[in-house]
Amino acid sequence: MPPPRRAIAPLLATLALSISAPVTALASAAYGSWRSTELGGGGYILNIYQAPSQPEVFYTHIDVGGIYRSDDGARTWRMLHGGLPPLPGITDTAGLNVDPRDADTLLAAVGSVWFPPHGVFRSTDGGSSWEKVLSGNFYGNHPFRADGQVLARSPADPDLLLAAGVGGTHRSTDGGRTWTLVGLEHLNPVHVQFSPHDPKRAWVCAQPWKPNNADRAFEGGLYRSDDAGLTWQRLLDVAPTELAARADADEIIGVFHAYDVRRSRDGGQTWQPFGEGLRYGPPRNLGWHDTEDRTNILAVGHGRWITASRLGTFYTRAFDSPSWEQIPRAKPVETAFGRPWWGRMEVKGRHHFGAAAGAVWLDPRDPDRWLFSDWYGLWRSEDAGASWSLSVDGIESTCVHCIEPDPHTPGRLHLGYWDLGYVSSDDAGRSAHRERAGHVNANMKAVAVSLGDPRTLLATGDGQKGRWAATTLWRSRDAGATWSILTPPRAADDTRYNSVLSHPDPRRTEFFYVVVRGPVGSSAGSGGVYATDDAGETWRLVGTGLAPDGEPFFRDHIAHYGPELSASPSGALIAISVDHGGLARLPAGATSWEKITPPAPGQPRSIVADLRRPGRHFLSLGEGGLWRSDDEGRTWSRILERDCSRVALDPHAADRVAVGTLDDVYVSLDGGDTWRAYGEGLPHRWYPVPAFSQDRLLVGTIGSGIFWRELIAP
Repeated sequence: MPPPRRAIAPLLATLALSISAPVTALASAAYGSWRSTELGGGGYILNIYQAPSQPEVFYTHIDVGGIYRSDDGARTWRMLHGGLPPLPGITDTAGLNVDPRDADTLLAAVGSVWFPPHGVFRSTDGGSSWEKVLSGNFYGNHPFRADGQVLARSPADPDLLLAAGVGGTHRSTDGGRTWTLVGLEHLNPVHVQFSPHDPKRAWVCAQPWKPNNADRAFEGGLYRSDDAGLTWQRLLDVAPTELAARADADEIIGVFHAYDVRRSRDGGQTWQPFGEGLRYGPPRNLGWHDTEDRTNILAVGHGRWITASRLGTFYTRAFDSPSWEQIPRAKPVETAFGRPWWGRMEVKGRHHFGAAAGAVWLDPRDPDRWLFSDWYGLWRSEDAGASWSLSVDGIESTCVHCIEPDPHTPGRLHLGYWDLGYVSSDDAGRSAHRERAGHVNANMKAVAVSLGDPRTLLATGDGQKGRWAATTLWRSRDAGATWSILTPPRAADDTRYNSVLSHPDPRRTEFFYVVVRGPVGSSAGSGGVYATDDAGETWRLVGTGLAPDGEPFFRDHIAHYGPELSASPSGALIAISVDHGGLARLPAGATSWEKITPPAPGQPRSIVADLRRPGRHFLSLGEGGLWRSDDEGRTWSRILERDCSRVALDPHAADRVAVGTLDDVYVSLDGGDTWRAYGEGLPHRWYPVPAFSQDRLLVGTIGSGIFWRELIAP
């Protein structure tokens, strides 16, 4: 990747970093000069693994949030995915496997359905660095992510492993250094397992599925190998999604159709009902995952089977028992970082204990020590499931849409999250407060604060409609404490509102712009830029000719990329089209948009105006770099030759600019003339979302939450 075009040496001579400033964050939240913002959880924690050679070492992984390690018995955690290459989808983690001989040697299967495939990576230093050892299709975030394992190790030979990827199962005989394809290219595996009773036997469970990045569908079925994975035979057309196997007998149990627990005593050839005493049944809501009538949890140990509903109700059954028994449960201890957790039971509408429960681990040495994971957290029990304590200190598995510094109150931040909605911070990102979220859940794509009234905010999001698109406009009149839904400028199925912007004149306290996706036209109800001077009560179309009539201009998808509109103090506007590659300018007082020829090839990704420098705008063009205009977009100069995405300015300090790049975050203190890379130590470096607050640099990530570091210029 080419270096920045402009010199960075002058900046190094004038910039001092405060890396010894006092902090109260846990040691587990420190990554070099960076600190993780303490929110706690938020993503789907899929599985838990103990290192047999060091019983206090645990690993866990998250569907889109990477890999974590604990060295204190699963009490506190640290991210490990910073050593993986900074590529799209690299933190989507489908499975892990720890070498029983060495707690620092492990394998990770990673990949995303939304991006090019990755494969299996191997680490021999506890996750500090990784080497790719197998290319393949492994998906951390997909419909079957909570089912079973995709990596399995023989209990009789620790060098023998299986990796069950979509479109092929591979086998390794050297601890995962090299791999050989052994077939099953037509399957979508959701679980692979060796028998603890018969070292030659292994199973693969598969479910029918067509990934959105594949040109064909993959089949389901139950397959068994009796030669340690060399060859496979089909046993069933409809497979269980997960298995548990006894070590002292040829007996397994499996979950069929997400609720039907069955037992096999002949290696999976035939199955008998095994659900006596369970409350599972045909799910009343097939499209939902938080229910008492379905499960994907099975475990075995200490002479008993374990299962749990997808709301965290546990059942146990001794090997010789005729039925399952429910385990009475005390109220869980729901604290994170020493304070009440945002997802605790007593908060109305936020009962997150056990939600979409994913996996349970039983300590082979202590029958009373259990762990289990769910959509939002990881839980510890020291009394065989009778009571549970939240154990997510250090786990930040959230995805961030935006970080909006409050222009009135230094240190106050308005944060827009994927799935969690609105979150705030009053200490420049040291901690985040879900309690003051105004009960706006799901996605909040963008937030704008009135420059004249700190109480008035507008935001865009998905409105809890389950469509994963910015279909809703929100307003707060109390600085984010509560929110109401506004009547949008255009109400149609294909309408999106991904960007919102306050007027640059603080005297116009109720004036906001919003960009509307849809066919561009010249009348109300068309796609384009809309303005309101009564904080969203009424709207009017701003300018005509943004694009040819009937063609869309603004972005469709809610994920990734930054503001699509900038407004300078003169009243001039510049709009970018992320999806269609266009730029346009509306001069102050004009009624018709002017097309701008992009200064270089590339995808427009972000546009911001410098309110302290009238006429100055910053434009990100992806691989085309970062550009600056000082004349309202008439001419441009490239100021950074990197693959750039989101751009941010400091509302409280002149000439501070930050930009997230493909693998770093760059900062300029002189308006873009010189730059310095700041990403060293970041556990997540792929296109970070930057922001400034007081004398701190912050970045939001897709899967690892928010990080901050001191940034103090003498």
